[in-house]
Order: sequence, then C-alpha cells, then structure tokens
Amino acid sequence: MSAVPARPRRADHGFTLVEILVAIVLVGILSAVVVVGVGNLTSTGTSAGCTASKDAAAAGATTFWGSTGSQPTTFTQMTSATPPALSLPAGATVDVSGLLLTGSGWTLTMIPGLAGAAPTFLCSTDAPAGFTVGPNGHLYRYVAGTMTQPAAAAAAATYSAAGRFGHLATITSLAEQTFVFSLVGPSNSAWLDGSDATVEGVWRWTAGPEAGTQFSSGHVSVASSYVNWAGGQPDNSGGEHCLHLYRAWPNLWNDVPCTWGGNQGYVVEISI
Repeated sequence: MSAVPARPRRADHGFTLVEILVAIVLVGILSAVVVVGVGNLTSTGTSAGCTASKDAAAAGATTFWGSTGSQPTTFTQMTSATPPALSLPAGATVDVSGLLLTGSGWTLTMIPGLAGAAPTFLCSTDAPAGFTVGPNGHLYRYVAGTMTQPAAAAAAATYSAAGRFGHLATITSLAEQTFVFSLVGPSNSAWLDGSDATVEGVWRWTAGPEAGTQFSSGHVSVASSYVNWAGGQPDNSGGEHCLHLYRAWPNLWNDVPCTWGGNQGYVVEISI
C-alpha cells in the first residue's frame, strides 16, 4: 500500500483582517455589561468615586458603539440596550433626560458628541469653579455685577467646559426656572437670554441650542414653550427688548431696555 501524501501545511502568517474584526465584535458583545462605580462611594462626591463612575461609563459607551455601530446619546440607551452596555448599582438612578446619572454623593453628566462623535462625561466635581450642574445636565453660574445685556452676553461667552462655550441662560422648563432662581436669589436682578428686538412682541432665544426659537408672542407661550412673565409683562415700555429676572418680582420674567445695567448681573449657561 502506498503512503498517502501529507497535506501541505499553511505557513502561519498570523490572523487575517477578517479574523481580527470578528474577534473585536465578539469581545465587544461578551464584555457588554459594565458596572458603574466602585464600592464605598463617598457621600460627598469625591473626585475618586466620581472618576471611577466616569471611567465605567466611558467603557460602556465604547461597548455600545462596538455592538450597535453608533454612539450613545443618553445613559438610558446604554442601560436598555440588549445586552446592556451599562449596568447600574443599587441606588444609582438616571433622570428623565437620560443625561444625568446620580449615585450616593456624586452626579455624572453625559455630554453627547457632536455630529455622531463619542460622548464625554463630566463629574459634578469636575465642573468649572463657581458652576453647578442643573436639572438638564447643563452648567450654570450666577455672576453679580452692573452691566448691559450685550456686555453680559459677551462675558457669558468667555466661559467654557468640555469644549462648549457659555451663553446667557435660556430657560425652557419649570425645573430649570426654579434652579436658576435658586442661584440668583430674590434680592438680585439678572440677565437671561431672549429678545424681541427684531420684531416687537416676537420673543426668541438668541443663543445656545435654542437659538432662533420663538418662545413667546407678547406674554403668550408659543408652541407650548415655557414662559414665566410677571403680570402685565412684557410691556415694551420705552423700548424694552431684553429679558431678565427682576428683583422687584422675584422668580418672574420682565422685559427691560438692553442698555439698562442697574444692579444687573447675569446667569451663564454652558449647554453641554
């Protein structure tokens, strides 16, 4: 009987590109559950505890991208994915916007990437000095002073965080209004964004994500937008085309000439 010739052995040139890509996908699927945070997170939101949560969330976002081919824009997308890209420990909650993740003493904000880029994450302890995370995940700061509206808008634009620049606050909900007023207090006036300078009575936001959006026709809300005018306002008395919180009517909106600067600070918002 003649011997069967041996099959030639293939030279080992390593993994092919296809094999590598398959391995990457499998690893992404198999590592799809990422636990946010570490044990013993402090009650004061220290940088160590918050950083651990931020790192885990970033890993979850990478896993989500590997499984879906798109970047997550909310924590909710990651926690509800199949399989989940992010698993929350007991006591950690995501707010209704899907952008704020809160645990015991720490708050983590998701900053969706622009044009489909990867999201970034900001711990409350990483907020710029003087800023506070609001109910929508944006950063806010009340700055006292005596200035006109154009000067306040220019000053607000000098602040930045996570690659986004500040603007005068645009208030679009009761929760945001309540939060902003808590920063300003009842004894101060403060510029907000918003103007009817282009067309009398047509109030629009002029900055931030809402720039160009009409929110009020006179004192009447437009398209269910949030408004908080004081009684009888806006009245355009003497060319009043800019929006502010007025200490004479705490927590309510008023129109005033844009050049008025009496005891007038401003609220800066960084829409991250």
